[in-house]
Amino acid sequence: MEGHSSPPAADVPAQAGEGPAPVQADIRSHAAHHDQGTVPEREPSPGRRITPRPTFLDNLANSRDSQFMLDRRNSSELDRYFHGPRDLDKHSKWPTFLRMHGSVLPKMILPLCFVAVWATLITLISRFVHRLGINNILLTVTGFVVGLALSFRSSTAYERWADGRKYWSLLIQTSRNLARTIWVNTKEREGELGKEDLLQKLTAMNLILAFAVALKHKLRFEPDIAYEDLAGLAGYLDTFAKDAHDRQRLQPQRKTLWKSTGEYLGISFAESNPRKLIKRSKKPLGHLPLEILNHLSAYIDRCIANETLNVSLHQAQAINGLATLNEVVTGTERVLDTPLPAAYSIAISQIAWIYVMSLPFQLYNSLTWVTIPGSISK
Repeated sequence: MEGHSSPPAADVPAQAGEGPAPVQADIRSHAAHHDQGTVPEREPSPGRRITPRPTFLDNLANSRDSQFMLDRRNSSELDRYFHGPRDLDKHSKWPTFLRMHGSVLPKMILPLCFVAVWATLITLISRFVHRLGINNILLTVTGFVVGLALSFRSSTAYERWADGRKYWSLLIQTSRNLARTIWVNTKEREGELGKEDLLQKLTAMNLILAFAVALKHKLRFEPDIAYEDLAGLAGYLDTFAKDAHDRQRLQPQRKTLWKSTGEYLGISFAESNPRKLIKRSKKPLGHLPLEILNHLSAYIDRCIANETLNVSLHQAQAINGLATLNEVVTGTERVLDTPLPAAYSIAISQIAWIYVMSLPFQLYNSLTWVTIPGSISK
């Protein structure tokens, strides 16, 4: 209309295909032109950042120096070939007789070298100084005794391995049954109570998984809770292991070349005490798997009390599942703490060494120089 000034170019929207793109108007100058008070815009400070306060669980999950777990990213295939871990989900291209991890060959290197030197010494003396060969009737007698002793030890070792595998399979089966009972048969109430029930069910699922992981660390004499696979599952619980957590005690110590080589070759003087972390603790460590079972038992009791688990059959299944998990703990600890009696181990070791030391004397008359490799192969 005439008599009215046209609006500024900045306030007129541009038509498609007409003229250049519009320039954005300055809102603050426009408000000041009409005498309107505005709140000045605060620019965020680049150096100021709001971060949540770290909790104990965050410290456990994120502190790499307090977790002496194997870092797979920095381990090569050659390291895993000699030291493990063995990944059962992957196929190994190495022939069975060439695999080192899990083999007794590294621990047999020094004894075999000693037997080779001993057989060489007896052979040289018998060849150039004085004949030391004797009748090989002792080979039959001592060989029979050594065979019985080694058969007993092998059967005992396999029995312990089979018991451990049986208990671990029972743990898997019971965990699955208990998790299914809790997830499917436990009802959820209406409204906010239903959300709380769902959260409790998820927590119970994590506790079942945490029980298996905690039992693994317990059997390995690792009493803390600050492990990469355990901190996120049970780090929020009030447990003795949490109260006794000491980062300095868990920090791995750098091993010397002598100690690393000695442990790999099976030298008894170089082997570390597997229970040293337990002995160094200044506070009670408790029993983390049993404490997790206590929390699961309290959850089942609460579900029965608020009638979210109101079927008697399902209640019995859940309670029996907890009892079976307790049986698994007891059984695995029995396998761990009941090795071959010391008297049997000492007797078998002494009989085996007597047999090996007498071999060169009995083999020389028949084998001469072949006595050396023959003694080693025995």
